[in-house]
Amino acid sequence: MVSFLFLYNFIKYLIEFKNAEKYGLIVCSTHLIKKC
Repeated sequence: MVSFLFLYNFIKYLIEFKNAEKYGLIVCSTHLIKKC
């Protein structure tokens, strides 16, 4: 069974990643993605 803390952190990470993708700031600065 997956711990609640892990699940919470995973969901939080996904939300932050989607927000970063929306604005294109964090993704470009932390992950060198082709879009940049």
